[in-house]
Amino acid sequence: MSIIFSSCHDSDLPDKNNDFVPGDVIVGIKADISIDQVFELMNEEHVTIDRMSGFFNYSTLPNDSLTYVTNFLKNKPYLNKRGLTGGSAYVHKLDNVIIITEFFFEMDIAAQQDWMKTMQTLELKDLNGDTKNLLIKVDHGMEEHWANKFNDHPYVEWTHLNAYAEIELL
Repeated sequence: MSIIFSSCHDSDLPDKNNDFVPGDVIVGIKADISIDQVFELMNEEHVTIDRMSGFFNYSTLPNDSLTYVTNFLKNKPYLNKRGLTGGSAYVHKLDNVIIITEFFFEMDIAAQQDWMKTMQTLELKDLNGDTKNLLIKVDHGMEEHWANKFNDHPYVEWTHLNAYAEIELL
């Protein structure tokens, strides 16, 4: 399993001499940009969405619908990959609403369309969190081009190459 670490400080960016995963670009999305806007942008640019996280929602269904919501999410193949299982939802103790905190994988057109229908069925609304990010696949050798292109887009907060890093465990 891979983990995406992101930072908002330029000093934390890997320098261009570091190794990075060929074909990977990580894109941070602004909080007020909806998932359908992200899908539209990536589809217009013909890039593949490999992973998405931070696109959290709440449901306007009654909080006693939690079991229905989690069971509905468990059947989504794009939520059930790479060791994770769909159905990540809970009732928020203070707001008393159902919160959905899913990770998305391999979001092709069919998966995107299914998620948009799921949002309608489960009455999902965007929490507008500031941790929205995705890992996209691009042609090898074009990583910096795409990072720069998306970095200039009004929906995008930041971009990074998916750099390798050494971590020392103590």
